Amino acid sequence: MLRCVVGATVLAVVASSAQAQPAPQHGGVVADPDQARKEEIAAFRAELRAKNPKGYLISIRDEPYYLEELKALDPEGYRQHMQEQEAEQNHQKFREKHPELFQPRPNPEPKLILSASLKNQILQKGVEAAKARLRDPDSAKFRSLAAYAPSVVCGEVNAKNGYGGYAGFERFISAGTPDSTAFPQDKGFDDAWAKYCR
Repeated sequence: MLRCVVGATVLAVVASSAQAQPAPQHGGVVADPDQARKEEIAAFRAELRAKNPKGYLISIRDEPYYLEELKALDPEGYRQHMQEQEAEQNHQKFREKHPELFQPRPNPEPKLILSASLKNQILQKGVEAAKARLRDPDSAKFRSLAAYAPSVVCGEVNAKNGYGGYAGFERFISAGTPDSTAFPQDKGFDDAWAKYCR
């Protein structure tokens, strides 16, 4: 009787050990379920790439090779994507260079809280800063000047170009220094003008 019990116990241990070991496949190599899943996804994407390129591009949007595939399958979409990225980078650089132009105004009509003397000081600094950006500062003519708190000047300026003739009035915005002065050709100008010049 004891022999039977011992024999049954040994058989149970052997059976348990056999169940714990994965069955070898392909000549003794254990199959990797994760690898099989990866191969299944790769096969699906390969088929999708051939039959539905747009759907394929959507499915790999977060993959590191997305741009390479976008360039191969949709050159026009790739060009637009790169242009948008460049525009966003230029806009971010302008924001970093002129953070004072993107600070929220505490008052919807800040020019109303400026005293006459402070307003004149702000205008003078803005005009001088704009002149410093011009080819011929002594020829500068200003109009439509407005000062906004804390130190932003908006207006229009006309000055002589390299040929000695006036180029016509153009808008400018300044926070009182040449580095914080922008013209329409500068990146981010339209956003700054819409935010501060009303």
